[in-house]
Amino acid sequence: MKKILIILIIIFISLCTQQEPPPSGGGGGGGGGGPPSCSASFSLTSTGKDTCTITSTITASYCDNKSYELKNGGTKCSGTIAGDSFSKTCDWTVSVGNYNYELYVDIDLKDSGPIVCKNSSKCSDGTLYDSCSATKPLYCDSNGNLINKCGFCHCPTNQLCNITNEGCYPICSDNTPYGQCSVTRPLYCDNGNLINKCTQCSCPSGKSCNSTTNSCYTPSQTCSDGTLYGQCSATKPKYCSSGTLINKCSQCSCPTNQNCNTTSEECYTALQCSSSVSLNLTPSTVQPSSSVIPSASGLINCSNKVIYFKKDSCSGTQVSSCTLTCGNCTGSSFAAPTIEGLYTHYACIDKDDDGDFSDSSEYSSKILNVTMILLLQSEIVHIDNSLEYLRSEYLKSGVPKVHDMAEYVVSKTYLGTQIPNKQQIIDYFDNNQNQTDGSWKGVNTPMFTTHRVLLAYYILNAIPNRSLDSFFSNYDTWGEALAYDLDNHYNKFDGRDIYHIVLGWFLYYRTYPTWLNDFFTKVEEDLTWTNSTNSHKRTHTLYSYVMARRQFPNLDGIINETLKEQSSDGHWDYQCLSTPRPVYCNAIQLVLLQQIIKLYPNHRTAEIQSSIDRSRQWVYDTYNTTTVDGVIMGHFGTSTSIEDAVMVGIMSAGINGLMDINVDMAFEDLIGHIS
Repeated sequence: MKKILIILIIIFISLCTQQEPPPSGGGGGGGGGGPPSCSASFSLTSTGKDTCTITSTITASYCDNKSYELKNGGTKCSGTIAGDSFSKTCDWTVSVGNYNYELYVDIDLKDSGPIVCKNSSKCSDGTLYDSCSATKPLYCDSNGNLINKCGFCHCPTNQLCNITNEGCYPICSDNTPYGQCSVTRPLYCDNGNLINKCTQCSCPSGKSCNSTTNSCYTPSQTCSDGTLYGQCSATKPKYCSSGTLINKCSQCSCPTNQNCNTTSEECYTALQCSSSVSLNLTPSTVQPSSSVIPSASGLINCSNKVIYFKKDSCSGTQVSSCTLTCGNCTGSSFAAPTIEGLYTHYACIDKDDDGDFSDSSEYSSKILNVTMILLLQSEIVHIDNSLEYLRSEYLKSGVPKVHDMAEYVVSKTYLGTQIPNKQQIIDYFDNNQNQTDGSWKGVNTPMFTTHRVLLAYYILNAIPNRSLDSFFSNYDTWGEALAYDLDNHYNKFDGRDIYHIVLGWFLYYRTYPTWLNDFFTKVEEDLTWTNSTNSHKRTHTLYSYVMARRQFPNLDGIINETLKEQSSDGHWDYQCLSTPRPVYCNAIQLVLLQQIIKLYPNHRTAEIQSSIDRSRQWVYDTYNTTTVDGVIMGHFGTSTSIEDAVMVGIMSAGINGLMDINVDMAFEDLIGHIS
């Protein structure tokens, strides 16, 4: 049995070591397709440390007569291969470091491989064994190998440790690894930079991704006109507030030519500054160097514009200024010239913002009379004594004196003195009011007395106790108004008394009678009254024009006739009334001239003012005093009626500057209050 086993082993070994005969050169027999291909390789061993011997063994098969070259940088081992089975050993002496060898046969790279010459105590970068390298996260192990060990050696800045492979990986500023989405969507860490990338990282809840910009956005929420929430609409001043369009002009502005009301947030049409400026100097007659207060009025929609008060012209010396409020303003006082004379002063306003005052309605002039004539300012107390005396007499009289009491109220107002116990006067008027139609009766027609009493109520800021609708229903058509005028003038149209109805209606209803234009048409059919010698008809007819602010017909004819009728001593009474009433007749002409200056401030102003000033001495000379029960009473002329002795005298003294009072004969306060 043992012999058989030994024989089998010998046969097996023989078969394993038996070589196959080489192929025949003719390609015949045996099944080969040609000679075997050339193959070559090498092996490396390193001995020693610090300075090492590198031994390489080259083996090659079927590479006969081919050149070989084993290179390590600039050193090499080379030669020619001999035979089909070739082996060659080469040695190199190297210092510490990493080396790479390459084997070429002819020009073909057949093999390559590295080898290390180790330091006896350091890794290749100089790191001591078992220590962390300065290059994180490398660690020099006990075999001199540099390995990743970030758990122990940490990572460079902006990198994190991978505890699985001990390597480091880069991160962005919010600790997001390179190539990953941040927890703050849609940010993505791109080579250290956080960028928007909503297509990969998605968006926060409630936002959508813009695939073009890769940014997230809040889906548009709009109002009914397409305006985004929190934005101004294209339709000013609308603003989209949580889905509702609201006015918000303080933020969204207003359309062209409109202004913003910051309280209501609505826009309103900016009204154009209009009408003509009117200058007033208080007083207009002063002694040299006295104080003068300038004021301007008559303007509409001109608030916040500046009035410049100047001497001689709108390009002259400025003496004061003021800013308009509700069409009026008052400047600071200035000193009158030191030498007597007439000085023209101007109120100037640039209404259209074109940089000048050249438009006719942008300036107004008034004469400042500087004179040494004594004024009646100190006599106001005495005149007021007369008014209070007359009031007490009216209250004691058994016959109602409502007309005179109304003129007491008007006179006190012009004089500028306090009306004591106003309620007593209101009660007086109420108690004497007609029980049927609410009117008042007096020495003239009920309409004449009633319009005077209504003026007193207006001044007292009161209203009648009973309605006057029934009374005024007798005058609510032009036919009825015309009948009133005809009844007063022997069935012949005159026109002067129509102002009784117009003023009464105006005071009671705060509007004009519907037939007023019919009156103007009628009275303008024949304009001879404008320049006739009948000054009473002319002045009283024009009262209706003043209240309606209607253009005077034949203005220059009116002025020419009025100036012509002035006497050489400065007063008027020519054909005023059948009964001589010089103070009254003088006053109504002064009233007319003052109305023209106020309503037409740039039309012959200096000429008209000069005429007014000429009357000053005459009015001054008519002033008298009477002592009653030891009390000095001041009055004008010799008449005992309140109208002639006091009221019209006060009007004259105020108009021509003998007293520093405001005589509002152009009804500016009433018209302005209604407007």
